[in-house]
Amino acid sequence: MTPPVDCLNNIDELPITNDEKRSIYKQWARSENSGPYPDECRDLTCGAKTRAGTPCKQKAIYSNGRCKFHGGLSTGPRTAEGKAKSAANGFKKIP
Repeated sequence: MTPPVDCLNNIDELPITNDEKRSIYKQWARSENSGPYPDECRDLTCGAKTRAGTPCKQKAIYSNGRCKFHGGLSTGPRTAEGKAKSAANGFKKIP
């Protein structure tokens, strides 16, 4: 069975994949004069692998391309030097 003629005429208008959207988004985010948000990325999802093994469907993403659950804030200092600096910053001398 052959597809209808309308399908063949609209082959250039096929939806782009999430990976293609992500590459467009990264190019936009890295450019200095980025301009308006690309229309192709409007429905970009986080896409991180969840504990269930499925891709995350969150659409509210940070500049790194991930959502608030998978983009992650800092997990804190890892090295002994970093931990010492962190402890010194939080220390206040009480008179």
